Amino acid sequence: MRRGPGRRMRRPEQPDTIPAVGYKMLGYVVWQGAKWYLRRRYPGAGRKVMIGGAAAAALAAAAAGVIAAQREPGSE
Repeated sequence: MRRGPGRRMRRPEQPDTIPAVGYKMLGYVVWQGAKWYLRRRYPGAGRKVMIGGAAAAALAAAAAGVIAAQREPGSE
């Protein structure tokens, strides 16, 4: 088949999902490996981390509530 001056050869269309799936799998493997390593390295830290995370979430929610209350026009 001849190409004319204004015609380009088309590449077969390939979906962009292949690289995304690869990065997703890599992230999953790294995440699971990090969890496994930390559980072996610090066996009793799971409960402490969960309690600390809950406390941080409660503190962040309280701070957001205070900021939201200060921004309301009728709260002065």
